[in-house]
Amino acid sequence: EVVLNKGLEKIGERVFINCRSLGSLKFPSISKYLNTIVDDMYRPDILTAINETAHVSMVDGEVLISGPPLEGGTGWMTCMENLDRILGLISLAHLKEATTVFELALWKEKMMEE
Repeated sequence: EVVLNKGLEKIGERVFINCRSLGSLKFPSISKYLNTIVDDMYRPDILTAINETAHVSMVDGEVLISGPPLEGGTGWMTCMENLDRILGLISLAHLKEATTVFELALWKEKMMEE
């Protein structure tokens, strides 16, 4: 298991190329952020979407990427695509939250005008 902590800016495409024993990657910063979104915004649909993504799961509040994408380190690009999907889900959650707040502000302004 490899834990990729906050502050890591770039990982090359062939970084795990000969790591035959690599079983999973853990992303603590993304995990913490996702847990906050799921708990504070009540977005269980995000957990469902993550668990429906091949080789990605949330286990005990941790995002894990495992399985064939990591075999011998040759699937790093697949791993990055999965991370992009997770980050897209986070962005979508924020966009939905912002849209709701904006709509409420417009409604309040309209009510104040009447």
